[in-house]
Amino acid sequence: MNNIVNSDPGRVLTSLSFERPSHPAICLSLAMQASRTTNLPLSKILRDPEKFAQAQIDMHERWQHDVAIGMMYAAAEAEAFGASVDFFEDGPPNVASILVETPFDLAKMPEVNFSQSVPLSSTLHVISSMKSKLQGKALVSAVAVGPLSGPVMWMGMERWIEVLMTDSVFTKQVFDKYSAFSTAWARRQIEAGADLLTWFEPFASTSILPLKLITQMIGPSLKSICSLGVPVALHLASAPSFDIAELAYSSGVKVLSIGLHDDAHKLRMTTDKKLTLIGPIDGIGLHHWKGEKIAAKTRQAVDDFGHSGGLILSDAHGEIPWQVAPEKIDVLVKAVRSV
Repeated sequence: MNNIVNSDPGRVLTSLSFERPSHPAICLSLAMQASRTTNLPLSKILRDPEKFAQAQIDMHERWQHDVAIGMMYAAAEAEAFGASVDFFEDGPPNVASILVETPFDLAKMPEVNFSQSVPLSSTLHVISSMKSKLQGKALVSAVAVGPLSGPVMWMGMERWIEVLMTDSVFTKQVFDKYSAFSTAWARRQIEAGADLLTWFEPFASTSILPLKLITQMIGPSLKSICSLGVPVALHLASAPSFDIAELAYSSGVKVLSIGLHDDAHKLRMTTDKKLTLIGPIDGIGLHHWKGEKIAAKTRQAVDDFGHSGGLILSDAHGEIPWQVAPEKIDVLVKAVRSV
């Protein structure tokens, strides 16, 4: 891209202070785009931390986003415990085996050695490399899946929901086990150089679970994560976040994701001067929209959520799909920098 405005971590800090920077801060999650911009298969580049990290640096050079994401793929968290993972050439890897069905299975699970786990140590290398090569031109965010959502990768969606609804004892055992892992995993990524932490908890949306259950389960874990020394973004992966805004704020969260179906006015009024918002660009829409519609949607997002500051412009899901052509990200970035 020609004549692009350079990245500036100060924009993020300004947004965290609920002020409006000269240009809105941009966060791009580009694990899938590492394949598109290098013409390497996803199954190859997601297994090569050196090439993956360099792709992130090259994409930053092109798009000058203010926050770069150090995640390779979320399923690495289950892979570290021995789960098999299927790789695809047009989307993120998925866990392909069930690790936990019963309390007995949970008791047999090994402790994870972060240095010896190939998928996790690869991520740590990526974060360290990005931190070094960006030289302060952008912030690096770690990513960890929270303990209300992570067990889906151990048990499968149906089984975890069944346990949540019917077995409080087993629920606590699974939750505590994942919480201990995810907290330690977040800490290791911060030690590797991450400036921010994205805490993925899509199950914390009332579109999935009752608010009372969400509050009871994730309140303590959120407070613990928010004590690790970096700003924490609670990300619901495009699910509505309005109902948990007060919980996020009272727990010490600094940034909250915007759901695709959140009411802009209600969410902005509830979070004003309390939480910075991140989103709300529809990644699937970005694939289908033409240039002018991308620009219009971007301007509307800034107008809806960033008029008085407190916005980091990003995609709503937390990862731009592989299907989105890099040229469409060019249009998105140009639109943000022209606001």
